[in-house]
Amino acid sequence: MNNKNKGMYIESLINKSIIYYIDNNICFMEKRNIPISIISKNKDKTICKILEKSYVDYFGMIDSKFISFETKQTNNDFFDLKQLKKHQYEHLKYIHDLKGFSFLIIHFYCYDKTFLLSFNFLQNLIGKKIKKLFLNEIKNCTNNIDICELTIVFPGILDLYEKIKNLI
Repeated sequence: MNNKNKGMYIESLINKSIIYYIDNNICFMEKRNIPISIISKNKDKTICKILEKSYVDYFGMIDSKFISFETKQTNNDFFDLKQLKKHQYEHLKYIHDLKGFSFLIIHFYCYDKTFLLSFNFLQNLIGKKIKKLFLNEIKNCTNNIDICELTIVFPGILDLYEKIKNLI
C-alpha cells in the first residue's frame, strides 16, 4: 500500500456507511472537506495549496448528540499515536469538553480489524505518554465501554451507527 492512499480503505467503508445511513434517515454524518486553493491545473495534474489545517475527518449528529471523529489506518500491528496530530487531538478534546461525542477509528490493515476508541480512552493514553497502541492491547480492552470493534454488517456497510449509539 502506498502512502498516498493511506487510510482510503477505511474511509471508503465509512463513506459508504454514511450514504446508507442518510438514505435511510438513520442519522447524519459527513466527511469534512479540506480547505484548499487550486494553484494550477492541467489534463493530468492539479496542484493545490492547503489553506488551513482541517480539524478531523468526520462530524455529524446521532440521536441529537454531536459527533466528531478522525480515522487512521496502519499496516503494522500497532498504531503510533504520533499519527494523531496535535490539532486533531485538540479538536476531539474540544468536542468532548462541549459534551459532544468524539472518537478515533483505527483500522489495522494487515489484520483487517477496525476499532473505535472514544476520546475518554484516548486522553488516558496521552496522559500516560504511551507512544504505540498495539492491536492485542486494544483487543484485550474490548470489554471496556470506551472501545469497540467495528464490523461489516452488510456489503460495504459498517456497524458504525449501532456502535456509536451504544457508546453515547
